[in-house]
Amino acid sequence: MGLAGGDRAVARRGRFPNALAHQGFVPNASGQLVNVGVHPLARPYLEFFYSEIPTGQDFGDGTAEIADVLQHGDAERRVERAVGERQVAGIGRSIAW
Repeated sequence: MGLAGGDRAVARRGRFPNALAHQGFVPNASGQLVNVGVHPLARPYLEFFYSEIPTGQDFGDGTAEIADVLQHGDAERRVERAVGERQVAGIGRSIAW
């Protein structure tokens, strides 16, 4: 993919908590899902730092892959949007940059 005008892009790839892990379900050593829950005080941080639910390969260990290309400025816009949403929810002040 060519980018015009000196725009930069970076490929992002990594493992993040999958949709079931966001709900508190993780596999045990036998691979069976176990509801470990998500503590109410931990939920805002889970949602802030891992707000995007992965849509790539699910590894079966409570994680799945996110793979995409971020155009220049995308990361900043995502952080600004996430911080704005969390401030409305009342947790923005507890996160220091």
